[in-house]
Amino acid sequence: MLDKVLTHLNFEPFIQYEPTMDENNKINGIVVKNVNLIGMTETIFEYVDPKNNLNKPMIKQQFDFLDEEQKKLLVKEMMITRYCIHRILTHFKIYKPWHHTNDTIYLSKDIRDKKMTKENQIDAKKVTSPNSQDHFLIWNYHLDQDYYGEEVSRITLNANVARKLSTSLMNLQHKNSTERIEQVLKLEYNYVLPSIKGKKWSIKVVSKGDLYFSNKKHYEKCVEELNLEENHNYSESVLELKYPRGIVAQIEEHKYKVIDGYHRLAGSGSEKPPLVIYYDRTQVF
Repeated sequence: MLDKVLTHLNFEPFIQYEPTMDENNKINGIVVKNVNLIGMTETIFEYVDPKNNLNKPMIKQQFDFLDEEQKKLLVKEMMITRYCIHRILTHFKIYKPWHHTNDTIYLSKDIRDKKMTKENQIDAKKVTSPNSQDHFLIWNYHLDQDYYGEEVSRITLNANVARKLSTSLMNLQHKNSTERIEQVLKLEYNYVLPSIKGKKWSIKVVSKGDLYFSNKKHYEKCVEELNLEENHNYSESVLELKYPRGIVAQIEEHKYKVIDGYHRLAGSGSEKPPLVIYYDRTQVF
């Protein structure tokens, strides 16, 4: 089961954090500063779509034997799968910690094993934010002990979070691109627009000036939110995003209506044209 895999994967390389210490100079928590969702997506992709894991020499060799057209089609499928994984991680807010105290974020509380005979376990009970909203802890941290003290050796997903992610990620398996896109849209909005059901999707780079945001007020709100200091890390991650930034419908030769992805497209910057997932609606008119 994927949830068991997710609870054992070490995501520490993708997390910028600082440990917190108690009065005895023992680690009693971690303060997460930033989460590299792209790194997490690449790792999880290998388990969601193992047949297309190009890090495996045999699979890479088979890919190299394909002609250019076959490679383009396969790359499109893999890119859309990565987009869907990234959207699922974003939906469950893995990109940001949940428990805020002042300007720092405390995620987990260490329950120490006095005999130190096994890895420290994490308290899975709920924590309460200053806004009185209960959230499950996202991360578990594991400690190693040596002659000079202790250090964080691994950071893994809390079992409850891993279970939620696993359900959505496993649903991506054995689906085509159309079904995968509809799945993440339904996850985000609870339904799929009738006008985009069953569409054949492609990916392309478009000019930001060719994007049409039908809800101007929502677009302006997204821009304002991206400029807030509290969203700085998210804004930076949006700029660095190498997957498609949104889903659009081509309604004219150089005009694309944004269906999903206002924040990611608003924060794409001006230097590099955004990559999008699209279907051509011009043939309808």
